[in-house]
Formats: sequence, C-alpha cells, structure tokens
Amino acid sequence: GRITDLETGVPLTGVMVIAQPKLAKDEKSSLLGRQGSRTTSGDDGTYRLGGLKPGTYDMTYAKDGYGAELRHGVEVKGTDELSGLDQPLSKGISFKVQVTNPSGAGVAGALVMVAQDGQPLGGIGGMTADDGTVSMKALKAGMYSFIAMTRDYAPGLSRDISVGGE
Repeated sequence: GRITDLETGVPLTGVMVIAQPKLAKDEKSSLLGRQGSRTTSGDDGTYRLGGLKPGTYDMTYAKDGYGAELRHGVEVKGTDELSGLDQPLSKGISFKVQVTNPSGAGVAGALVMVAQDGQPLGGIGGMTADDGTVSMKALKAGMYSFIAMTRDYAPGLSRDISVGGE
C-alpha cells in the first residue's frame, strides 16, 4: 500500500503501520495489544506487511503531525502478506496529557496509551516527562480514552476525552 498526505498527495515517509487480528465479538481488548505485524512506510510512502495469517485485521496508521487512522475489518486471504491498501492521512492535532498522583503532583515516567472506540492505537502515546506531561501529535478530532500506568500507582483511565473540539 501507499500512504500520502490527504491535502497534497505527497507520499509520507516513516508512517507506523500496525495490523492486529480483529477481536472476536466476546473477546476483550488487552492493554498490550494483540499479536500482528508492523512496519514503517518508505521514502516513496509505500509499505508492505508480511507474516500475517489469513483472517480479519484492524489497521493503525500513525505519524507525528498527522491524525492516526484506524481501519477495521481488513481481510487477508490465502497469503501471508498485505499489499495494495492505500491510506491518506490528514494533519493532526497536538494534545498534551498530564498524569497526576492523588495529591495533584505530576507523575514522571508513566506510560500513557491511547484508545479510540475501545481499540488501543498502537504507536501513539509515550512516557511522561518530569512534570507528568506527554505531548501527542498524531491525533485527529474525536473522542479518546487515555490509559496511564506506572509502577508506583494503580493504572488510571480517562474516558470520552474530546480532542479538537468534538
């Protein structure tokens, strides 16, 4: 497949592409995700995912400065490779998250992950700085959940956070 800038059509280099097997209806999503395949797009915006078993996959496309795209229900048939699936990306919104302890102080070194529609978005999130903040530059307007984990406190979850005015 090929990944391009939605506005200009220019190929995008370094886009993280992740394919994860689609969850069964009664299966719960894991914070650590599901086994799949990942790669990054080359200088010409193309990518190729190998090692996939036949089945249905959820695809995540993420690059700083662009809104992450989540594509559900991508079918892989009798081959172990996914190709020919093009994806345009639009400019993203910068968003800062702060993780605090019960007294309101920032928590350094917390791992922050992002989910949308109950699906973890691979490649988005990061570790908090000394003041407990982490900046994300790969979100598009929408509703998100943020999960924070650190060894010193119980995991924290903030749901239905509006990014970009929705």
